[in-house]
Amino acid sequence: STQQTTSAIHKLGAAYTDTKNKVKGKFIEFDRGAVATLAAGTAAAALYQKQLSTLNATAANSGQSFKQLKAGIDAAFSSLPVARTDLVNLATQLSQTGITSSREIGSMVVTFEKLAAATGGSANSLAASMVQFTNAMGDQSSGNINAMANSLTDLAAKEGLAAQNIANFAQAIAQLARVSGITENQVLGLSAAFYKAGADGYVAANTFNSMLENITQLASTGSPELAKYANVL
Repeated sequence: STQQTTSAIHKLGAAYTDTKNKVKGKFIEFDRGAVATLAAGTAAAALYQKQLSTLNATAANSGQSFKQLKAGIDAAFSSLPVARTDLVNLATQLSQTGITSSREIGSMVVTFEKLAAATGGSANSLAASMVQFTNAMGDQSSGNINAMANSLTDLAAKEGLAAQNIANFAQAIAQLARVSGITENQVLGLSAAFYKAGADGYVAANTFNSMLENITQLASTGSPELAKYANVL
């Protein structure tokens, strides 16, 4: 009938309008999401370019090759699940520590990012402590830093300690430890032992340094008092 036909047409029209509104809403949501994504990507790109400019200036002041630094960052980005901006930030930090080889810095970026991933720490914080530690011990090469990073990873996992705490302690006692003939791996081991025993950071490091200084003085004079440290180290 005419009434039934009219009713069916109205229902069809309502369904069409409803579907159109839903589709339109989805398009609006998609557009907003696309704009947000585009804005975030643009901001990240701008930050990356700004960081590269800073790295370029730092490299020029330090006599480093920006081209090699950039190549190292690109290589690290292709092999690690880390943002380019984080890699550039770390490379800039390392380039300000007195390390002159751009290739060495590229290798260290990979080492410290892997160390951070393995231990749950911050690549930048670990880099700061480990670079100072290895420098004080006399070997700041990327190969040695990689070896020490592996030792630190194993030690932290074995002893159930934070790698950053061990690295901080090692950095604090490294200079006197080297003079006393203690090796890098031994320093890391001693650092872990102090922390595992409940020693409190730099307070314990100062105590350890005082003890080492006393041992060194006693050893140089041949004093019998050296025997009291026989069971300490």
